[in-house]
Amino acid sequence: MGKKLLIPAGIAVAAAAGCAAAIALWKMAPEGEVACVYQDGKEIARIPLDGSADGQTVVVQGENGAENIVEVSGKRVFMQSASCPDQLCVKAGWKDRPGSPIVCLPNKVVVTVEGEKHGTDAEVN
Repeated sequence: MGKKLLIPAGIAVAAAAGCAAAIALWKMAPEGEVACVYQDGKEIARIPLDGSADGQTVVVQGENGAENIVEVSGKRVFMQSASCPDQLCVKAGWKDRPGSPIVCLPNKVVVTVEGEKHGTDAEVN
């Protein structure tokens, strides 16, 4: 019975922490847009979204064979693939503006766009 309550509670805590981190990072946004990739709360990559990193990918290896691949195309970023079962992070689509993170809770990966851009997120084609 205790394990049944522990899993949803852990997911809720992780989601709240991810949202709080994304909001805090958004408020401290640097000049120019960059995609920041975090694993388990630690920044592991910072990719400029000025077109210079077009086609760059970041492979995030996690526990128990977990893997996420983050891709930059032009001035936007998305989760190309993930080993998580629900694929919500992949379905989140392309992001190109601050305040709209991509979160993979099972693999503890968060991708945020930081900067001053005021546009709309692009649709996945």
